[in-house]
Amino acid sequence: MQLELNDLRKTYLLPAPLLHRRGQGKPKTKQALAGVSLTLGPGLYGLLGPNGAGKSTLARRLGAATGLPVVHLDGLYWQPGWVAMERAAWRRTVENEIAKDAWIIDGNFGSSLELRLSRAQAAVYLDYSRAVCLAGVLRRVWTTHGRVRPDMGAGCPERFDLSFLRWVWDFPKRDGT
Repeated sequence: MQLELNDLRKTYLLPAPLLHRRGQGKPKTKQALAGVSLTLGPGLYGLLGPNGAGKSTLARRLGAATGLPVVHLDGLYWQPGWVAMERAAWRRTVENEIAKDAWIIDGNFGSSLELRLSRAQAAVYLDYSRAVCLAGVLRRVWTTHGRVRPDMGAGCPERFDLSFLRWVWDFPKRDGT
């Protein structure tokens, strides 16, 4: 089975501080994606990019459209109570996932990037500005605060975390997980 995606577009509403310029009453938007087309067949695909860029959303949509299994790395890595998985166990977990015949994996996790890319047929990097990604994270926190998202591990409810917002702002300067 092949899936053809044509003329993909994505527009973001800028975050509140950037939403209105003085003297302008209209919300500002940023076109993040325009005119992208691709063909997907059965295989192994990785989605990468900053937090808040839409990796998990795109992975779910591609999984629904193609029937390929979706693996959310955050859902595997974070244990109940936001406890990080031990490094050796994390590597084994990723090795088990990428050994499968087909998948769409979303997430960054620099410590396993080489493993995933070595098996992936294609990788898509969602390259959005800091402002767009920060807006995505803030929107996600606002809409899902206190609930566990479908792409997260059990016992990891969405929360407001200033250190995470700094992480988003500093990406891709560091990603040592």
